[in-house]
Amino acid sequence: MVPNSTSLTPSPVPTSSPTPTLSPAPVRYHEPPDEFVQDRITYVKRATITKKGFRLGSSHIWKYGLQYIRGSDKKEVYYCHECTAGKNKQELFVINGTSKVRNHLEQKHQIDPQSGIKKHSSTRKSVLDQQKSAAATNTFFWKDSMEKFKELLI
Repeated sequence: MVPNSTSLTPSPVPTSSPTPTLSPAPVRYHEPPDEFVQDRITYVKRATITKKGFRLGSSHIWKYGLQYIRGSDKKEVYYCHECTAGKNKQELFVINGTSKVRNHLEQKHQIDPQSGIKKHSSTRKSVLDQQKSAAATNTFFWKDSMEKFKELLI
């Protein structure tokens, strides 16, 4: 007789700790302006003033932003789509490598600096954790009520 090779294994119990889920698909952003002014400095989208085609680097930072040229000193800066989507002020990093931009994306927008994938924190509690929390609250309520009742008796 052949032993049954299929067996049921229980699925893991969800925990109440925030579990990051990764979002592999890039987010669609509104079309950024060709030109804008911030702190009395004009910025122009690099693609609009560059005659020849240019290639962005292979870093994942380009999924989340664009290059602009700062009018005051002609330096290239990074325009963050995530800041715009979140209605935050642009930080406009001077482009000199990608580490500052990757740190910004990680700290402000929870984008993994290695993979470039946005983390979404799942803060939903499991049913068990919700019940434990309710029981703890309920016990506290009854304990408090019992203490008051005892005080009234004495």
